Amino acid sequence: MYDLWFTLGSTVLNPNLVDGPDGKGGIKALADFEFVSRVVTDYKPKKPVTRIGPSTGLLISGPTTSVWRFITDNVPGAAPVSIYTAGRFCQLVMIPKFKSKDKKTTFRFIMDTAKKASDAAKCDIAKSADFPALMGLCLLDGELVARIRASANPDVDLDKILAGFDVNRNNTNKDWEKIQSFVDASNNDFKTAAGLLMSSDGDMNPWDEDGTTIEQAIFWEGKSEFSIP
Repeated sequence: MYDLWFTLGSTVLNPNLVDGPDGKGGIKALADFEFVSRVVTDYKPKKPVTRIGPSTGLLISGPTTSVWRFITDNVPGAAPVSIYTAGRFCQLVMIPKFKSKDKKTTFRFIMDTAKKASDAAKCDIAKSADFPALMGLCLLDGELVARIRASANPDVDLDKILAGFDVNRNNTNKDWEKIQSFVDASNNDFKTAAGLLMSSDGDMNPWDEDGTTIEQAIFWEGKSEFSIP
């Protein structure tokens, strides 16, 4: 999963990875994805849970492999890259709009918006080589963001997660300050990007089904139970 987080954070830092500087290159030029309707029913005791994820579908061998090669060649630090990450990016770049009533809400728009939050927080000069992965994870994990925002509280799990990205709350290299700024509740650019990418703000995003959440780092009661199909 690290490779997905790192690639996502790296795309925030360089949105041209999505489709190039002219909208005709990058991952999108190589990607394809077959959108299909999919209904999944999980059964808990006496309570069936039906999930209908928007923008779900099937991977296509050639394009997915091409995107895998592109990420491997153009995102230093993400390797080794999984075919899952390549497939997820195929899906994300091919979703026409993440909010059904707003045609501007493409994946490129989300990355451009997240970059504004990143620039304001000066994430591009973070000291940790793993910092892009932490940025990507924050876009996918609302529980982690909540814990970062409540950072005055003791939190052993938060400290363990941060340590995995060579970041600590003692802020010895200022990276803790940067990730706090990136996800700050008053940062409307982060709120917009994360909302479109993962929540019902983006009603066409592939996760908006109140069910499977396999990209997060912290167990999310009511959702993470369904992470293993």
